[in-house]
Amino acid sequence: MNGAGGELERAVACYRELARDEGKSSACQGLLLALGKLEAFASVSAKRWKDKNLEEAFQLLAGVSGRLADLGCDDALRPLVRCVLAFQLETTDSSGSFSRLEKIIVKLSERNESLVSGEVERILGSLAKDDTPMSRGTLQTVSMFVEESTLGRCYWKNNLMTLLGCTAATFDFLLQGRGAKDEAWCYVTVKVCLQLFKWMPKEIFPLIWGGTDHNKILQKILESLVQIIMEKTACKDTRLLAATALSMMVNTAPDSQQGGQAAWGLCHWLSLGGGPVRWKEDGRVSTEKEEFRFGMLQLVPSVWSPDGWEQLALTRSLLASCKKEILSCRLDGTPHQVGL
Repeated sequence: MNGAGGELERAVACYRELARDEGKSSACQGLLLALGKLEAFASVSAKRWKDKNLEEAFQLLAGVSGRLADLGCDDALRPLVRCVLAFQLETTDSSGSFSRLEKIIVKLSERNESLVSGEVERILGSLAKDDTPMSRGTLQTVSMFVEESTLGRCYWKNNLMTLLGCTAATFDFLLQGRGAKDEAWCYVTVKVCLQLFKWMPKEIFPLIWGGTDHNKILQKILESLVQIIMEKTACKDTRLLAATALSMMVNTAPDSQQGGQAAWGLCHWLSLGGGPVRWKEDGRVSTEKEEFRFGMLQLVPSVWSPDGWEQLALTRSLLASCKKEILSCRLDGTPHQVGL
C-alpha cells in the first residue's frame, strides 16, 4: 500500500516489533497509541473529529517524548516522521489539518531536527525540477508547505531559484494558451508567488532590485502578473490576488522612495494601458507610452484595453498590503512632492 495508509502500516509494524524489547516497550506503546489516533483521523470525515484525533495524537506524542531516548537509535523515529509527512501531503487542501500535523512534526524535530529536515527535503525535492511547469496539485502542496511549515519554508528558501523557474514556466504554459484554461490552476500559481514575496523578501530583493543573472525569471513573473490583472476574462479573485502579489513585490524595495516610485509607476502604467508615469514641465502626466522600470525589471508598452477593474484591484491591494512607509513617502522628482 502506498501513501499515508502504507506509511501508517509500516510504522505500526516497526513499533510493534521494537516493543518486544522490554526496554523500548513503554516508548513504543505510546507511539502506537499516537498512530492509532492518526488512523482514526484518516477514517472519519467530520472536521470536528478529525481535529480531535490530531490533537490527541499530538498530546500522546508530547507525553512520550521524554522516553524516546529509550528507542536507542534516533533513526527509529523515521517511520513515524514519514507517516506524519505522508498525511500532510494528503491534507494540503485543509489548512486546519495540515497545521495540526505540522505541530507533530515540530515536536518530532525537537528530538532530531536533521532527520525530520532530511525527510522534508526528500518529499519536496521531487516537486520542482528544471524549469518545468507544475501541476495544480503540486503547486497547492508547495503553497501549503511555504505558508504553514517551518522546515518546508526553509527548504524552499534554499531552493528558491528552482521554484521560481518552475513558477515562471507554469505561467508561460497557462498564459500562452498551451494549457487548457484552468482558473484554479492560475490562481494557485499566483498564490505561490505572493507567498514567496511575503515570506522571503530578503531572498527576492536582489532578484528585483539588484543586477543578477536571475532577473529574467522575475521579469517573466512580473509580466505574467500584470497580464493576469489586465485579463478581462480572468476571474476577479485571481486578478485581485495578482495585484496583491505585485504589492508584495513593491514591499521588497530597498527603501521607501524606490518602493513608492514602483507603486506609483504601476498605477499609472495600468491606467494608461501600458505606459509609465512621466511628468511634463507644466506638472501634468504624460500619456506617451514608454517602458516602465520596476527595479532592474521592466515592462514594455503593450496593447491593452483596460476595464477599470485592474486599477481598483491594484489600488485596493497597495492600500491593504504595502508597507506604511511606502504608502506615506513623498516622491522625489514629482510636482509638489506627490505621495501615494
